[in-house]
Amino acid sequence: MAFWPKGSSSSSVFPTIVLESGWTESWGILCDDRELWAEGTGYAVNLVILVKIFPPTADDGAGAAGEGGARSTVCAKLEITSYDAQGSIGTFTETLFPRPTQAQTIYPVTYAQIFGPDLPVDVPPDGAVDLDIDRLRDTLRNALMEEGHQLAE
Repeated sequence: MAFWPKGSSSSSVFPTIVLESGWTESWGILCDDRELWAEGTGYAVNLVILVKIFPPTADDGAGAAGEGGARSTVCAKLEITSYDAQGSIGTFTETLFPRPTQAQTIYPVTYAQIFGPDLPVDVPPDGAVDLDIDRLRDTLRNALMEEGHQLAE
């Protein structure tokens, strides 16, 4: 999934925000996709959001939030990498399932990251919209449970 801000100029051929998710894709493949989006666009993409869902009994070397081994429950991990014109400027990682004791509940996405080069002149670049991680967790939980999966808690 990719996001282009409404009203972006015709020169904005690349999205500013990309979401990659995987059930059958390995964590390594998702990370390769992240790098392809960043490097392949000359860092025109400002944020790449990865959501990896680790199916039950998978032993793909990533395990529960990257720990390896087989398990009977679904685990999930979120990673958000931000970029500027020179490359990566930061990565945020959060385990979605099992929920960490001290989980971060929001991730601020700046207007500069949303609009990129098409930031309106009257919009503060450091202003932000909060990505609600708990809402993402709840939405993912509901979808997985509706499919009959048991989540790691």
